[in-house]
Amino acid sequence: MRPHFIEIQAFGPYVEKQRIDFSKFSNNLFLLHGPTGAGKTTIFDAMSCALYGTSTGSREGKKMRSDFAQDDLPTLIRFCFCLRGNYFTACYKAEKKRSEGFKPKRLFYRSTPEGNFLENERVYTKEEEIKAQIEQLLQINENQFLQVVVLPQGEFQKFLRASGSKKEEILSNIFQTQRFKNFQEQLKNCVKQAEEELQQFQSIYQTLLESANIPEGNSLEERLQELVNHRKQLTTKLVELETTYEQARRVFEQARILAEEIGQIEEIQKGLNEHRSSKKQLDDWIQKKQQIEKAIQLKPIFDKAKEIKNKINQLEQNEHSLEEKQKTTQSQLECFQKKQLAHQGEQIRADQARHQAQRLKEQLQDFVQVEEIVKQINQKKESIQAILEDQKRKREKLEELEKQISNAEEKKLQLHSAAERADFYQSQEISLKQQQKQLQELLQKRQQLEKARLNLQVVAQQYEIAQQQAEISREQYILIERQWRNNQAALLAEILQSGQPCPVCGSLHHPNPARSHGERVTDEELEKAQKNKETAENNQQKALKAYQAARNEYDQIKAACQVLENNFSEVPQPETIATKLKQITNLRIQSEQAKNQLPQIEQKISQLRQENGNLQTQLEKTKELFQQQQKELASLEGRLQTLRERLLFDFATQKEVQDRISKLEQFYQQWEEQKKQLEEIVEKKRHELVRLETQREENKRSLASLKRELEQLKEQAMHLCYEKGFASLSEANQWVQKYSEPYLKQLNDSIEQWNKKELQLKEQLKILLDRTGGKPKPDIENLRRKVEAAKQDFQNCQQQVISLEHQISQLEKMSHQLRQISMQIAEKESALMPLKQLHLLASGDNSERLSLHHFILRFYFQEVIAKANYRLKQLSGGRYLLYNETERTNRKDGMQLSVFDHYTGTTRPVENLSGGETFFTSLALALGLSDVITSQSGNVRLESMFIDEGFGTLDSDALDLAIRTLSELEGSNRLVGIISHVSELKERIPAKIEVIKTQRGSRIIQH
Repeated sequence: MRPHFIEIQAFGPYVEKQRIDFSKFSNNLFLLHGPTGAGKTTIFDAMSCALYGTSTGSREGKKMRSDFAQDDLPTLIRFCFCLRGNYFTACYKAEKKRSEGFKPKRLFYRSTPEGNFLENERVYTKEEEIKAQIEQLLQINENQFLQVVVLPQGEFQKFLRASGSKKEEILSNIFQTQRFKNFQEQLKNCVKQAEEELQQFQSIYQTLLESANIPEGNSLEERLQELVNHRKQLTTKLVELETTYEQARRVFEQARILAEEIGQIEEIQKGLNEHRSSKKQLDDWIQKKQQIEKAIQLKPIFDKAKEIKNKINQLEQNEHSLEEKQKTTQSQLECFQKKQLAHQGEQIRADQARHQAQRLKEQLQDFVQVEEIVKQINQKKESIQAILEDQKRKREKLEELEKQISNAEEKKLQLHSAAERADFYQSQEISLKQQQKQLQELLQKRQQLEKARLNLQVVAQQYEIAQQQAEISREQYILIERQWRNNQAALLAEILQSGQPCPVCGSLHHPNPARSHGERVTDEELEKAQKNKETAENNQQKALKAYQAARNEYDQIKAACQVLENNFSEVPQPETIATKLKQITNLRIQSEQAKNQLPQIEQKISQLRQENGNLQTQLEKTKELFQQQQKELASLEGRLQTLRERLLFDFATQKEVQDRISKLEQFYQQWEEQKKQLEEIVEKKRHELVRLETQREENKRSLASLKRELEQLKEQAMHLCYEKGFASLSEANQWVQKYSEPYLKQLNDSIEQWNKKELQLKEQLKILLDRTGGKPKPDIENLRRKVEAAKQDFQNCQQQVISLEHQISQLEKMSHQLRQISMQIAEKESALMPLKQLHLLASGDNSERLSLHHFILRFYFQEVIAKANYRLKQLSGGRYLLYNETERTNRKDGMQLSVFDHYTGTTRPVENLSGGETFFTSLALALGLSDVITSQSGNVRLESMFIDEGFGTLDSDALDLAIRTLSELEGSNRLVGIISHVSELKERIPAKIEVIKTQRGSRIIQH
């Protein structure tokens, strides 16, 4: 991937649109320079944001929005790069929505070199699609892009000096070796799971074996054979017991049947005696049957007499009813005759109404004309009233329009005055925002300054303490060393002998040998004192460096505060600026609103004036129409007066005349109809009286005839009653009342059933006597006890057989399960062995004592060192070479780096390198790691690299060497950008991108 161009707007310190055209760099090396905080790294933040949605510091794009930009200015990034001859463009845009704030949106597509869309090419808009496409094209993810393309400030110095465990963690994240560690863990879990499963099957096998309850010394097969033999014996015994039980049960059944038949004979004899005792009931049923049969012959006479009595009662009731109706009809006839006389008195009024209606019909036409004129007069009055009301409304509306015009003119003047102040308020608002931002930055710097001051005090105290401790340690060491040397001379003097040479001076005489002073100091105590001195001196150096760093930080922050304070004549309070800014913002908004409302109010005034002129014209027309309507009303009123003088009756309208005619005619017609109705009713009542009298005479004759017929029937019934043997008609009637077909049938059925039952009992008794043959009744209870005892023996034996069958079945099933589990245990043990060996090998149980994860990390580490040494040889002029300290010392606890110096032939830790040596060693390590990552990412050639800061620590020669090495990096096709504010680089690198920092944001100039 080689950058082609990038455009940035409202992102970081860049407000207006900035563009960098990378294709214009003819050389492979260019410089990106500018003051601290100007936004150099922000350019590469924009690249990362366009490609992956986050910056180099893992910040989201929306958090990188420019503080200088207005809300209506969207954040835009357009990054175009070239890959294998094709151009691709990644876009990032964030604009403000009403309720959602700044909502980001990204695009990715294959484009022209100018970044335009290609026809028939898909545009990707979804985050997951864009991420997948970019990773597929570049073959690196977001983290690898930041590690291969952009080398951030100081990150690889951290990697260079990191501990072995920290390096392992960094390399594991970069090369994603966690999968190997996960594989080790999965192997461990698989072994653990396999062992648990094996242990589970072994536990199940042992549990099943224990649940069998096999006696000690016997096996499962032996126990099973014993149970089978015992079952065979019990089965033979069960057959014998079943035969005994069946014999006892048959004897018992025969005895039970004989006992039941003897009991039935006794019951039948008892029932026969009880049945014969009910012979009196049979005689009573026969007597009742005979009496009812006699009474049935008298029933027709009694029925006939009853019918005649009912007719007599009906005729007597009819007589009473006819008499009441006759009286009522006579009273009604008299009432209607009185109404007829009263109605004849209304005849004169009816004739008068008929004559008056005739006269009104003759003058009806005059009333029609009067009504029409009255209607026209009312219409004219309504029209005149409507004109007056319309004139009133128009006058009121005219006054309202004049007020609105006056108010609009006044508002126009106010809006014009307010709109003229909008630019002034806007400039004031921008100035206040700038002051507010500078004040916030100043307050933050002051807080940082206070923290730095407190830190400087603490560090100064620590340095003073470390200095005192170092001085004390040195003094103690000098004293101990001096005493040790004295003691060494005393020890040497102790071995001197007269006549033998001194091992120091060779003298044979020893006139004044050294003597021991105080306690002797051992070598260990001297070495300990020396270590204490060195430790204290190291602590002093560290404290001095910390003090110098804290002092530099304090001075830098103080200088920054001074620069910010120079922007203010007097530093205001944040609340004061916020209040002023709020007021000015409100005034600016009001002024802009007023400016926007001016065209509207001018248009409204024009509309109101036009409406006022139209309304005055309409008012003049309504005045003329009002005068014309008044003239026509006076003419209609004169014609109405003339017609009313000709009328004989006082009616206002035609409808009133027609209503009066209708009422008069209706009155006459009602009188005629009532007269006719009364005549018809009186005649009807007279005929009804005659009919009722005739019916009463006929009813009396029928009643006398029925009474005579009833006396004759009574004499006939008395004669027949005596013949049948009844004492009176009352007794005969009682038996007749008792008669009914169901009752007589019931008597016959009762007599027949009594006779039939006696016959059945006799036959049953004869059959049972013949069957028993006079045998005695057997002892049933004794025989039942014998059957129960035989049954109990049989069931007990049968239960024992069932229990044995169950035990045998369980043991056979258990034997089968144990064989199956034994086979599974063998399979599990066979599968566990190679898995366990693989786990031990991967976890470090091997000749190298190295796990798979650490082996992979060590392989990558060696690859990185090999690539880095190629770069380091160039950067150091062949002097330095990186070594894996872990491999040289055969340590297993991490990855420690050391540097071999060809000039001195010695190896030293990387911590002892100078600032410039540390930088180019770190750079070589970064480039080596970049090469390995590239090769591990499908051999993708990334044709660009950007190195952020670090060149300030190099001297002139080292700087030349570094620039020459970077220029030759990956041949002539790799674009290398150096991000730095070192002034010497401006002269050494002709191609430059300059970032200029201003109070209203930064801008870019490409050289």
